[in-house]
Amino acid sequence: MKTDHADALAGVLGTTLHCIKAIVSCELASIYDLKQGRLEARSTVGSLASLLEMPQPIDLAHHPEIQQALDDGTPLRCSAQALLGGEAMPSHANAGLVIPLRCGNEALGALVLVGKAYSDADAAAATAAGHGLAAALTVARRLEEASPLGTTLLPLRKAERLHLLAALEHTSGKIYGRDGAARLLDLKPTTLQSKLKKHGINRLDVVEGVSSPTSSPTSNEDPTGGGRREPPIDVGSMPPTMGSGGSDPVASRAAE
Repeated sequence: MKTDHADALAGVLGTTLHCIKAIVSCELASIYDLKQGRLEARSTVGSLASLLEMPQPIDLAHHPEIQQALDDGTPLRCSAQALLGGEAMPSHANAGLVIPLRCGNEALGALVLVGKAYSDADAAAATAAGHGLAAALTVARRLEEASPLGTTLLPLRKAERLHLLAALEHTSGKIYGRDGAARLLDLKPTTLQSKLKKHGINRLDVVEGVSSPTSSPTSNEDPTGGGRREPPIDVGSMPPTMGSGGSDPVASRAAE
């Protein structure tokens, strides 16, 4: 069955926005793409969404403070009017919060929240939620590049591979820990390693900016993230043992 590609992607990102809205209270939550010096709204949810339809693009040339936040990767608190083209907002929705979305060193766009007021704790919670959103946005972009709008969606195996690559790029190839890809994808590290092996993904290639599954690691590090592999034993460098033509130093001392 054919599915409209744009609607499917919007549905995934919209669901993610609803989850973020449940974490950080807001009247409007939007995902913006960074395109040619502008932030363009991709998906919007919240009580004000029906009133605003789709927010106007944000020209970063007129908002250097937002551009600086995107460059630095740091949250920015500002007025809702600055984010929504100067439109008058109700008193319970006059504050804005901009969370940069990044994949590694690449700026993807921003998560923008509009509400009553935002504390440092709100900014921290939204930033943490933004990590998963950045990975989802990366996948959405790749799916759009791989499959033009209006065509059928990618096969599940290919979509999963793109999602794994995006997660590894976002975590710089790290699998374990709070900032690892396994936690980001809500998988056990061993399960993630199995999926990487199934898709022929070498995480070291991802770190180096190469996603070729045929490349081989250049060090003793396990490409699936399981740690360092033991180097092969050089038999020629081992000391001679009894029965191999050499003398056993321990036995020699005992004979003396």
